[in-house]
Amino acid sequence: MGNRRVLILVIAVALAGLTAFLTFHYANSADERAFKDAQLVEVFMVKRDIPKGFPGEKAIDEGYIGKESIPRKFFPAKAVTNAQSLRGQVALSALSTGVPIVEGNFVEPRLAEESFAQRLGKDKQAVTLSISDVQGVARLVVPGDHVNLMLTTEKQGAGAVAGDKETQFVLQNVEVLAVGNSTALQPGETAAAPQADAVQQAGQAKTVDSGLMTFAVPGLDAERVVNASEVGSIHLTLVPPDYAPAPVPPVNHGNLFS
Repeated sequence: MGNRRVLILVIAVALAGLTAFLTFHYANSADERAFKDAQLVEVFMVKRDIPKGFPGEKAIDEGYIGKESIPRKFFPAKAVTNAQSLRGQVALSALSTGVPIVEGNFVEPRLAEESFAQRLGKDKQAVTLSISDVQGVARLVVPGDHVNLMLTTEKQGAGAVAGDKETQFVLQNVEVLAVGNSTALQPGETAAAPQADAVQQAGQAKTVDSGLMTFAVPGLDAERVVNASEVGSIHLTLVPPDYAPAPVPPVNHGNLFS
């Protein structure tokens, strides 16, 4: 009985391999039959996904674009015939592998530029605070990071003692759009050259020397940010990319040591 099962398994594997081979052979034959009588022409095709803003020279030199032969009837009317014309241009939008390059896919950088407002998510607004080094995590926050905003005010309510302070989170996991006028790089953008007196250690992220920080928040949270800046002292905490907001009770003199 055991030998019979082994024999059946061997036959099944052999049949599966034969089926795969015949399918592959049929597909290739079908392609050959389809192209047999067609006049083939060369077209520049996307070989690897190209992100929005990707430089044309990199697409050419790094193999993102290559030639392929296709039937003339499928040749796009506005196909790019000279790939070198893409140098100095950037991808206007993301391009998927397998699509031909046509006029308008790559444009001059100025035509592909976005306004700062276009970088805001839906229903988000930009609001800026002036943050000191101590309040802003020693200027270690860079555009694209997320932070929590804490507010320290005079403790209110029954039993409050003059001079007693209370600190609590106002907002959590807030996106930092910009520090000063520096923003997170978009596809195709390059960082500005560092100043001559700037010292940067290898392997370290470059921080931005500015006390202004711009956040992307919903409208109501923008009001909270502004109000907090007027009624007390704000401190930021830098959080990791996988941070999950959670309730945190306020801290005051009454529970500071408990």
